[in-house]
Amino acid sequence: MKKIMLFVFLLMINTMASTCELTWPIDIFFKDSTIWRDQYAFGSGSVYVTEDGYNCEKELFEKAFLDSNTYLSRYSNVKGLPGWKRINITQNEKSEHKIGDVFRNEFLHWQKCGMLKMSYEEADSLIAPLVSVLNHWDENEPYGRFSMSQVEASDVGVPYCHPDEIVKWANEACEAEAPPQSSKSFAVNNAKLVVENSVVHVPQTLQGKKYFVFDLNGRILQKGFAKKNIRIEHTPSILKLGDDIPLFLK
Repeated sequence: MKKIMLFVFLLMINTMASTCELTWPIDIFFKDSTIWRDQYAFGSGSVYVTEDGYNCEKELFEKAFLDSNTYLSRYSNVKGLPGWKRINITQNEKSEHKIGDVFRNEFLHWQKCGMLKMSYEEADSLIAPLVSVLNHWDENEPYGRFSMSQVEASDVGVPYCHPDEIVKWANEACEAEAPPQSSKSFAVNNAKLVVENSVVHVPQTLQGKKYFVFDLNGRILQKGFAKKNIRIEHTPSILKLGDDIPLFLK
């Protein structure tokens, strides 16, 4: 059953390629309705702009403040779970921040906006474990779930279609002027693996395999399960994908 679900997961990832490589989304559920200030509803926020320019007035779909290539979908009502609220988070291939860091930035801005019945320190402490998990989500099994007493995160089930507004934003971002492509290809296990501007394009036959990225001293820099793309954060480095021969990337 797990192999069948993994195949469906990889198939859905492949069909999402037309939307500028939007990542598989993560749902964050807020289970405790008492954390919100009634006058500043989760779905609408407040008509206020913080000193650093964050807009407290909320929309159904938003670009994240920390990273405009990370997108939020906001739902005040969760079917079958009265009082729960939900944020859906996805990123396009140009995002330069981890999802956990983006979520923390948003959540703490909600505190500054007066949306939360807690101090800044209490808000930061509440979500700290979740932020850590979100930042390393891809290192876990492809179908993950993390639950705390007040907050929960899980992968979105299949099938899934990104909202049209978010697809539009992602395509606009990726159609912007791009730097000249530095491209190199490798033959790996009868498949072609292409590296362009520090992004490894993983063929479908290798997606889902465990990967590691090492520095030249053998220290692990990145690890996880290969999706359609692996963004290499440091070069030169060495990529080990599944059981195949390590590749030198520069």
